[in-house]
Amino acid sequence: MQFAKIDVDAQQQISQAFGITGMPTFIICKEGAEVERIRGFDGAHFERSMEEKITKHKVGKVVSSPYDHLMPKGYSDLTPEVSAPGLEGANITNGSSLRSIMEDGPSAISSESDDQVIIYIPFNSSVKIHSLIICSSTNRPRKIKLYINKPNILTFDDTQVEPSMQDVEIVFQDNIAVVPLRFVKFQRVSSLIVFVESGDGSETTSIERIIPVGDAGGPLKQSLPKQDEQG
Repeated sequence: MQFAKIDVDAQQQISQAFGITGMPTFIICKEGAEVERIRGFDGAHFERSMEEKITKHKVGKVVSSPYDHLMPKGYSDLTPEVSAPGLEGANITNGSSLRSIMEDGPSAISSESDDQVIIYIPFNSSVKIHSLIICSSTNRPRKIKLYINKPNILTFDDTQVEPSMQDVEIVFQDNIAVVPLRFVKFQRVSSLIVFVESGDGSETTSIERIIPVGDAGGPLKQSLPKQDEQG
């Protein structure tokens, strides 16, 4: 399910086409056609009403997450925006499933020959990433580098010459690390690369879950934006 915000002053044609007469107005569409609308906003009642209507029309579902308490106000889990078939990894053991780090469960991915790992995460839409939640109970990653809007996974040689968008030293608490990002640099993100540069001193690195947190955006354009356009 995707959300779109319309400025009724700047986009008057759209406003007129939907017959908007008051703000805020929330319109639920299914397969391109309006199925329900809600006028006004009154907190908890609005949330219940929206969930009921979404469920009624089967246009999506509201899912609770065990990590909800870690989500900053106004932001959400971007896992549903991840294009799972496009996930890629380098120096990952054969028994590791990259999809497992996008799902809650006991599975994990592990590095193979040393503690370095590269994970390529493409999105189905252009997203804004506020932070990452990383889960690891053993052989934890310690230093990571982040790259955005690459059309393919980088090689380890690439990481030596490609400028990263942000370098982070991770601190875990109860097997979970919340990694804040420089939000202004992670706008309009079509793909994210997580390069684990080093681990906690163990021979290998293990990651159980990576959760990108932020705002879902609009559909991707045909071509990927260049990294130096990200501000």
